[in-house]
Amino acid sequence: MKKVVFLFLFFFAFCTLDVCASDIFSCRADINKLGAQMPQFENTVCKFEQNKYISQTGVNLKSGGNFEFIKNKGITFETLYPIHSQVSYNASDNKNINAVVKSVINKDFSRLEKNFDFFMKKNNQTDWQLALKPKAGFALEGDMDYLLIEGKTVNLKGVITKITIALKSTVTTINFSQCRY
Repeated sequence: MKKVVFLFLFFFAFCTLDVCASDIFSCRADINKLGAQMPQFENTVCKFEQNKYISQTGVNLKSGGNFEFIKNKGITFETLYPIHSQVSYNASDNKNINAVVKSVINKDFSRLEKNFDFFMKKNNQTDWQLALKPKAGFALEGDMDYLLIEGKTVNLKGVITKITIALKSTVTTINFSQCRY
């Protein structure tokens, strides 16, 4: 009898993990526990490379430059190629994807809970993924499929390695490297 119970529990645990491992959107996150599951983020400066795929035309647009996150202040993208530009997002911005990322980094999930469903998956001890999908009725629902933030925990600090923004007509992937704290 113990073997049967053990096999049942093992099979149940394996199937549950397998479903979550194959698709992050089957790993719904509890908003009340999410802050404890996410690492702490510190001020960060990184290089970034961005690829934006426009499905209607099949065009890939590539850019890159410098990224800076100053906790409780904001996010800055300095694009160095193909043209030089600088865009900053501060605490007063609240209707764009960068404000959503800033809220995640600051663990301000209550601000996002009304408009997004959360999904979290830990791939191993250090690598994690957090996805947000707009809730039905939210203004972004018609335009945005999901936002996926991938990262790792290094010395108890969170490092974002990749952000994927899937809109109805484009998919933008931003890879971060050479991060300093």
